[in-house]
Amino acid sequence: MSEARRSALLEIDPRVTERPFGDPLVALAVGRPVLMMGLCLVGVATIGALAFRMAAPSTVAAALAFPSSIVFLIGLPALVGAATPAPSGLARALLALFLALVVAAAPAIGGFAASASGVGLDPAGFGAGLRIGLVVFGLFLLGGPLARADRAHLAILIAASGIGVAAAFALAELGQIASDRAPGAPNIEFLVLGGVLGLQLSAFLAGRFAEALARGGSDLAAAAEAVRESAPLAAFLAIGASLTFVLNAPSGFGAGLVDAAAAALPSQLAVIAMGGAALALVGGGDAAAVAANARRDAASRQLRRVRGYLSSSACLSAMAVAGVVAIVAALDRPGGPDPAALLGAAIAGGAAAVAFVSLRAGVAVGALLTVIATIIPWAAGPFLPAPTRLETMAAMLLAAGLLAPVTLAWRERRNPWRKAREVWLAAAETSLGATLTAAALTAAGLWAAAAFDVWPEAARVLAWTTAYGLAALLLSPAWLIGFGAAIGRGE
Repeated sequence: MSEARRSALLEIDPRVTERPFGDPLVALAVGRPVLMMGLCLVGVATIGALAFRMAAPSTVAAALAFPSSIVFLIGLPALVGAATPAPSGLARALLALFLALVVAAAPAIGGFAASASGVGLDPAGFGAGLRIGLVVFGLFLLGGPLARADRAHLAILIAASGIGVAAAFALAELGQIASDRAPGAPNIEFLVLGGVLGLQLSAFLAGRFAEALARGGSDLAAAAEAVRESAPLAAFLAIGASLTFVLNAPSGFGAGLVDAAAAALPSQLAVIAMGGAALALVGGGDAAAVAANARRDAASRQLRRVRGYLSSSACLSAMAVAGVVAIVAALDRPGGPDPAALLGAAIAGGAAAVAFVSLRAGVAVGALLTVIATIIPWAAGPFLPAPTRLETMAAMLLAAGLLAPVTLAWRERRNPWRKAREVWLAAAETSLGATLTAAALTAAGLWAAAAFDVWPEAARVLAWTTAYGLAALLLSPAWLIGFGAAIGRGE
């Protein structure tokens, strides 16, 4: 490393303090990356040693299983898949077929590996891990520019999220020991959801870093911009998760508030602080900028195909139709709309208004999710497993997390002199890749939690998140364009 590079890493880049929002965290994470990484790692190691030394073996096993699956079954395959040269033509089709066959045969491979190893290997766990890793690897290898732009940066941020989950387990266990509650894995569902939300933030932060590099910024300036732009999304996820956890905590409001903070914040802070510092240390280079430009071009080509269908009048009509269907669903469904889903939609809308500092964004998110929360249980409820209150609110929160990147980009690009459709297209062009990556990581995280019995009910959450998330992403273009036309400039 050159002396100039070393000096740049150890001194605060003046460009990171140009804007007031998030300046202290940006200045520390990006301006002092070595110090930030050291502080975070020492802190996690200290609280982990204290907690796991006093914890029951079953708690330690649960605490290590999920963070390890995040790092080794999601982060490592994503890194290998993004770094491997992508095949084309017939080779691409043959590789996809081979991966599909291996994924289908994963249980048999797991049984063979267990019998051949002679070390008591769990065949079901080995097969599930093989499936998750191969699916993630295949998505990043064969997903084209929309999935490959972030390369090693995403794997670094996924590792930071895993470290944050381990810290959350340790903090929750210390709180459980201090309050003399029953032993065992504390609020495991909260900790899993906090980790999955950290994966969503990792996808967004990696995308912002690649976009900043593509605009010609230096490594430090790009890392600072990525952290600064990701801070509102981190706040949105943290607020939504905290409120969801507090309202579903079995230990009362006071203890529930502490448990919610211990579960929701560590993963978000680890991605922002450790991830930002790691991005400043590792840098990006020309390859990341070229990949980001390729992803933007790919997104632009896909969006041009639907541009003609997204006039303001058509989007306003689609909003009206969705509202009518929601009214029909509310009247026709036995018992009316699901209160837990409506509460989750209200939490997401309020969190968006506060974190994005925009009442318009909060109303848009809250209204869209309210419509979805009314329609989906009526339309898809008979075909999906019945969820609990926590599972419904968790699925709504995760769906809101997938909707948040395009909403945040839409808020930043709003201009009274630009047409509503052009505002949404500009927002979607920069957020589409990150949204698809976040969706894949969300599914992989919930799948891992269910497959390894860390939280078996995560399978139901995955099913409902898929339903809510698909509806949100399909309705969001018409909703945001129509909402922007109604309160701003139309055609």
